[in-house]
Amino acid sequence: MSASISVTPQTRIAIIGAEGQLGRQFASHTPGILFPLNRTKADLLNPSALSQALKEIQPELIINCAAYNLVDKAESEPEPCLQVNTLGVFHLGRIAKEIGATLVHFTTDHLFGATPRLDAFGKPIPWVETDLPSPIGVYSASKAAGENLLLGSGASVYIIRTCGLYGVPGQGGKGTNFVEAILRAVANKRPLRVVCDQYCTPTSAATLQPAVLQVLKHFPPGIYHLTDQGSMTWCELARAICEMQGLHVEVTPIGTHEWPAAAKRPYFSVLGSIHHNHPDYPKLAPWRESLRTYLANRPA
Repeated sequence: MSASISVTPQTRIAIIGAEGQLGRQFASHTPGILFPLNRTKADLLNPSALSQALKEIQPELIINCAAYNLVDKAESEPEPCLQVNTLGVFHLGRIAKEIGATLVHFTTDHLFGATPRLDAFGKPIPWVETDLPSPIGVYSASKAAGENLLLGSGASVYIIRTCGLYGVPGQGGKGTNFVEAILRAVANKRPLRVVCDQYCTPTSAATLQPAVLQVLKHFPPGIYHLTDQGSMTWCELARAICEMQGLHVEVTPIGTHEWPAAAKRPYFSVLGSIHHNHPDYPKLAPWRESLRTYLANRPA
């Protein structure tokens, strides 16, 4: 198994998907000789051009923040999702191995769509790295397949699973996140009806980025779960957003069956880690603390 990698100001780093919210976080706060690449310069759908770009840069580390994340649209138009999240990721792993670069790739809590395991008191247990994924839609299946292809590529790969990522919206992907969607709905005086029976841990890009670097420094390639601490429903998160912003609006709880989404979502996708007790494993901030920091610093 390959060794860990310490990122220093001299490390050559290619950031794919650098215009999205996570890519922008890495491009702004990671030490190293950075090569931020947008879709024009590094497109997972164009492996030949991607290979040429990365061979010219010769990075020691590739951070892939690019993904197809239109979860509902993927149900009716699966091909673009599979082309990016599965085949594109396969080609990226092949290129990383060829040039001898370490690859960081991000996947999702949506992998865990099965009924959760329960403890002795009937409480759901967070999913850990050794749990078997159980995708329940095109998006989650595409991410699971991409993981498997990367693990079999022979490349030095860190697979980082996270949940409900939010950060300063970029130009890539959806260009928004749940927090911004709630604030926009309030500004437009739309009623807030939010699902109250899906449990997760939305995670700030600002806390995820340094945690990833810590994993790279102290742990070998493999699969790692990184999220902010705690768990809540989406309805609880929406209420917390409004409360922290001083917005006196009603948030109506609804069941999953009342929300017209094309793709199924996991009932319980809270992530834990088998490395939790390791002294060097990063402990991200409690979700309320991360949310408060994000809201205090988001662009007006």
